Amino acid sequence: MSYTFNVKALEEYGAFLWDHFQYDWSIFSTPWVYWTVIPWVVYSLIFLIKWYILLIPVTLPCTILSGGFKPKGSAKQLDISSKICNN
Repeated sequence: MSYTFNVKALEEYGAFLWDHFQYDWSIFSTPWVYWTVIPWVVYSLIFLIKWYILLIPVTLPCTILSGGFKPKGSAKQLDISSKICNN
C-alpha cells in the first residue's frame, strides 16, 4: 500500500503565510509606527496574536506537548468503591 502526499496544500499555506508576513513587514517598516510607542505596542500585540493563530498547525501541538494546557489544580482521585459499596 503506497500513499501519495499532496504538497499543493502545504505550498498554498506557505504562500498564504508569506503574503501575511510581507504585509506585516510593510506595516512595521512605515514611519508612523515609530513616531509614538503606542501604535508599535498595539500592532506588536496584534502581530503576535495573529501569527499564533496563523501558525496553529505548529503552535497547538507545541503548546500541548510543553504542558500549556495542564490543569492548575491537583487532580482528585476518583473513589468509585465508596459510592458503589455505600448502602
